[in-house]
Amino acid sequence: MYHSGKYNFFIWGIFSSICIVILGSIWHFLYDILGKNSLIAWCAPINESIWEHLKLTLFPTLIVMLILYALHYIPDQPSIHKVILMISTGICIANLIIVSIYYVLSGGFDRTSMAIDLTAYGIGILAGQFLSAIHLLPLHRIPKWIYAIGYIFLIVLIIITAVFSYNIPDFPIFVPSDQTV
Repeated sequence: MYHSGKYNFFIWGIFSSICIVILGSIWHFLYDILGKNSLIAWCAPINESIWEHLKLTLFPTLIVMLILYALHYIPDQPSIHKVILMISTGICIANLIIVSIYYVLSGGFDRTSMAIDLTAYGIGILAGQFLSAIHLLPLHRIPKWIYAIGYIFLIVLIIITAVFSYNIPDFPIFVPSDQTV
């Protein structure tokens, strides 16, 4: 039975999002599971700050997408360059949505809970996967400089995540929620 490309993107977006959310849920406890290893601190949350929880978007998305690419389980079998661009785009969208939902609900309505955090995470991941797939997979001619932006964004994000894991700036996004006034 033939399904349209949009159907494939939809099914793939749901499947990849579920995989990322499952890995991200496990990733949340990686630092504690591995005995608070300082090497793991650069890629797994070490406290309850918003910044540390954005690692749950970066690394699980990167890992799942590279595995799906290796298994040829991305619609239209894109090049690795397009996959890196999708990863960068998906992470950017997911993080913007997650942080927006968190700050609107916590700052605007004084509402915080694990259920809200998990819902924001799921919505962010799903939106990132859908939007990156729907807008990037069908494109056949993407200029090389756009691919370069995807690589640069991903590399810079990984470096910044590592640096800020060990040299924490004095901004609210880096303060653990259990230490806020």
